[in-house]
Amino acid sequence: MPIGWTSPDGVKASLHHITDPTVFMPHGVTGFLAGFQIAIFSFTGIELLGTMNRRDPRSAEDFT
Repeated sequence: MPIGWTSPDGVKASLHHITDPTVFMPHGVTGFLAGFQIAIFSFTGIELLGTMNRRDPRSAEDFT
């Protein structure tokens, strides 16, 4: 996104949104860790489903 671009609702793009701690992570490290936990849990579930759908889960090593 180019610096100086203005969105339709009037918010101007700038580095201020990355450097200001109240804008970049408004819920702090706790909010980041909560979102990270959800993402890791989701990806792990998808990997487990993919492994369970194979006839021989040990043969999944052939794909690496």
